[in-house]
Amino acid sequence: MLEHHYLYRRYGAMPLLHRLSPTTARTLPMSWGETLHALWQRLAQYRWHLLGIGIALLSTTAVALLIPYLLGMSIDALLSSAESNDIAVLAAGLAAAWAVQWLATLLQARWSIALAQRCVADIRYQVLAHIHQLPLRYFNGRSQGDVISRLTNDLDNLSQTLAQAMPRMVSSVMVFAGIVITMLWLQPWLAIAGLCSAVLMYFGMRWVNARAPLLFHQQQRQLGEMAGFLDESFSLHSSAKASAAEPPLIAQFNTHNQRLHVAAYWAQTYTGFTSKLMYMCDNLSFTLLAAGGGVMAVKGLVTVGIIVTFCEYTRQFSRQLHQVTNQIGQILTAFAGASRAFVILRQPAEQDAGAALSEVHGDIRFEAVTFAYPAGAPVLSELSLHAAPGQTLALVGATGAGKSTVVQLLARAHDVDGGRILIDGQDIRSITRSSLRNAMGFVLQEPLLFSMSIRENVRYGHTEASDAAVEQACRQAHAHGFITALPRGYDTLITQDDDQLSLGQRQLLTIARALIADPRILVLDEATSSVDTMTEALIQQAIHTLMRDRTCIVIAHRLNTIRHADRIVVLERGRVVEQGTHDELMARGGQYTWLQQHPEQMV
Repeated sequence: MLEHHYLYRRYGAMPLLHRLSPTTARTLPMSWGETLHALWQRLAQYRWHLLGIGIALLSTTAVALLIPYLLGMSIDALLSSAESNDIAVLAAGLAAAWAVQWLATLLQARWSIALAQRCVADIRYQVLAHIHQLPLRYFNGRSQGDVISRLTNDLDNLSQTLAQAMPRMVSSVMVFAGIVITMLWLQPWLAIAGLCSAVLMYFGMRWVNARAPLLFHQQQRQLGEMAGFLDESFSLHSSAKASAAEPPLIAQFNTHNQRLHVAAYWAQTYTGFTSKLMYMCDNLSFTLLAAGGGVMAVKGLVTVGIIVTFCEYTRQFSRQLHQVTNQIGQILTAFAGASRAFVILRQPAEQDAGAALSEVHGDIRFEAVTFAYPAGAPVLSELSLHAAPGQTLALVGATGAGKSTVVQLLARAHDVDGGRILIDGQDIRSITRSSLRNAMGFVLQEPLLFSMSIRENVRYGHTEASDAAVEQACRQAHAHGFITALPRGYDTLITQDDDQLSLGQRQLLTIARALIADPRILVLDEATSSVDTMTEALIQQAIHTLMRDRTCIVIAHRLNTIRHADRIVVLERGRVVEQGTHDELMARGGQYTWLQQHPEQMV
């Protein structure tokens, strides 16, 4: 206890049990009722599976109630020297009941697993599909690891719960209710003696359930935060080693680890307390039943078989209670995870209303554009730009000048706060995002390739392209030579950690992909950085082919790559401070010249 008090003080997580309140409950992303409703909507699609599981559960419940009763009747029959035929019938009935229970349990387990896997697969698909429809602002301030954790850990917990914990919980509740009714029907006084501890159990469970859901939600949240931190730290692993920054990363990991430790400790402690309470209630019930049954048997009010039946019912009663308490933790964890996944589906998707963009010429205008990210200072202020069809417009400026924001606004990753952006005279807010982005091609600083073959990567997004078209695009991008030198040629599988291809070769493949798309507007983000001189020359030739007869927006990190641009725009703090050709800007001796002398400022 002292250890956890120390952890709370050090890591700023005061004991949650002292802070639970209705106000705290309202801060959860989704209530448990909303989560259950959302889950039921998806489970209801599999009504035949649910019907089969329900019949199997009813069968196991009926048999669980019948077996102790038949056992008691068999004992009374033996003690009363009944006919052998009656005893044989009772024995056959017991054997048949056990066989039915085995078969029903087997079918219920199989159907529950099938239902859980199908339902969770549907949910995972829906969540991932919805993530791709969300605007970029949703991901501002959210780590990739946390989003991935919702799709993997959280939904995997839900799958296991639907397959195992939930059927056991429902079965236990049904058996529990059946035992209470049967015991009251057979002998009310013995039933009261056997079930009097249920009142103590009720108040104990109520006390635990008022706190456990929030504790398990806190545990899942801390798990998501740790996943996000690990995703970020592993992506920066090489940089951390190069800069000897491992100690701070380890210290940050220790903080996340201890917070998860504390959250999991209290969540498991509360649910573990219920099992101890159940054992105490079990012993109390058995003691009262044995004492009361013995007195009544001596007085001839009940038979020995009834006492045995009640003892068996009490044993089942306790076993079902233990099973319920053992499943509570898993169910609460699964519901906390499901609420984290379902809350993504509640986020408004990116709207794609408007007219489709057709016959694109590539005339681009920014008219007094103003933009700021949420809870941030303005990034662009009254920005005006113009690129005529077929022109190359280069954007230069120090880090944070707004170059990347210009491109994001052009692709409608965000909408402007003020002013407007026109393509061929149309405000892009009146154009569907899909048609707008189909008219644009991107060659970024870091080449983006997927875990598939070279052929599939080149025609990604344009699956209708023929093999001949793919080969022609690769020839134009100067990639055909190194592709055919590979053992499997165009069928070579590319992976994220693959070292078969150099960075420059990967960049040539993205240029080939852009050639397949044949966009009228092309965005280049310094595609020749971090490559050797020979590969840079090949990339420059491929880019020259790609830029022909297209309107090009070039984000420059090295000024020597934009000497021949039709217009160079110098940005500073979201404003245009200079524009003109390379020679004109150099002649002025202003900000452009200063950047020429300090290229490290444009990283």
